[in-house]
Amino acid sequence: MNKKDYKRLFDQVEPDAAFKERLEAKMNNQTRVNRRRFIPVAAACLALVAALAIYGSMYLPGKQSATPTDQPSSMPSPAVTVTPSQQGAVVIPQMELPKQTGAAMDMIGLVVYKGKIYTQTGTTVAGADAKALLGEKIGTAKGNINEWSTQDAYATELASTVGGTIYTIKGYDSSFRLISYTEQNGEVWADILECLNGITVTKGADVFGKLHLAGNVQSAEWETFDSWNEGKGIRQTQNPDIKVDGFLQALDEATPLPREEKLDELLGESGENQKFLTLKLKDQTMVTLRLFKDGYIMYGNAAVLFKTDAPAFAELWNQL
Repeated sequence: MNKKDYKRLFDQVEPDAAFKERLEAKMNNQTRVNRRRFIPVAAACLALVAALAIYGSMYLPGKQSATPTDQPSSMPSPAVTVTPSQQGAVVIPQMELPKQTGAAMDMIGLVVYKGKIYTQTGTTVAGADAKALLGEKIGTAKGNINEWSTQDAYATELASTVGGTIYTIKGYDSSFRLISYTEQNGEVWADILECLNGITVTKGADVFGKLHLAGNVQSAEWETFDSWNEGKGIRQTQNPDIKVDGFLQALDEATPLPREEKLDELLGESGENQKFLTLKLKDQTMVTLRLFKDGYIMYGNAAVLFKTDAPAFAELWNQL
């Protein structure tokens, strides 16, 4: 992206009502809930824009209980290499704890568990549906990470930028996915956190299989690039005649590629060549995929993207 793109994004972003309400609620209850420190709204918006511009993340914050999944510029993007012994495999090294911090760091949901970093991702859940997902209680997030944190603060179990209680999620491997859950005064804040680093990806199933998509899609919606780009959040209901089963099969067999190799090119695609598909699963989790007309798929901030030439992708694309 060029400077004009950054300026355009900054001019368009306004914190929505849900974001403001959450911010105010958390600030008003600092003494009752061990939540992370919040920076002023103006700085938060600037950090969010920087994250959107640099990483081209999935979507602007909407009126949900989950916070944005955008990865700020101060969060290290792990290097991606192709394994010589496995043709086409993409190795995502374990993400290292950052050596430098900045105001943008306070914008990402992050927790340290068993020495691994879990961050917010392309999957969300509404507050009303989050309780049913709670598995084993792990502990209380320390909420000790903010823009001034030192390296030592990260080297602590359950160090985090989020507050609340950390749980495993029913039906999902805890080495991959956790949830931060806070319930207070009838309101719920829930953030799904995933560890998509320290893994080798040989095909789409190595990532999408973890999400349990196959056979679990309850409904699907999609959003145009223009709606997403302008922060409108206008999602259109999928034509009921469209089946996603073929697309999901193609997704599992998709070829992985280091994201950085194509990121700038893909983000420069015209709006007509980009769409956002949100799949609501039976457990009420919502998975958002960024689709590109030529068969590329991006998920959240994963350091890998996927390419498929399967007819099922084109069929789905043409009917959205």
